[in-house]
Amino acid sequence: MATLLPPPKRVKVYHGVPEPEPEVPKPSPNIVVQFVSEDDGKPLAPVVNLPSNVSREGLEALVNKLSAQVSLLAFEIEIAFRHLRCQDDEPVPFSFHISLPADATSPGAPTRIVISKSIEADVLSHPTQAFTEEDVFVVHCSPQSVFRVRPATRCSSTLSGECH
Repeated sequence: MATLLPPPKRVKVYHGVPEPEPEVPKPSPNIVVQFVSEDDGKPLAPVVNLPSNVSREGLEALVNKLSAQVSLLAFEIEIAFRHLRCQDDEPVPFSFHISLPADATSPGAPTRIVISKSIEADVLSHPTQAFTEEDVFVVHCSPQSVFRVRPATRCSSTLSGECH
């Protein structure tokens, strides 16, 4: 018996026009990034090499992951001096910006570039052209919210109330 092949799939048609071919993403250059704290300028993580089109959310996840590793290493070093602190597993949201060099700014113009999409979209394509792909990008990070609301847990058997 001969095996019959299924018929070819129908081509989707959108209002009489065939579906456009998917765009091939253009390659993005790799850049070197140093994440530092906005408050004191201390490094939050080691210098990393990453694609310039990493989104802000990706940068946030990377900083949370790398700073957790750095804090664990620091904890192992200082274990004799400090007590174990309670660390939440929830990621901290960050805002990111890069300071413009002094020679690239004019009086009254902004002195920093806020990263809202990606470093490639916000910094490398900035009109000042102050940065190139070969530069080391010092990204200043500041936590957006440090307060968390924790759910209240109640156990009715242990609450004091009317006793009969």
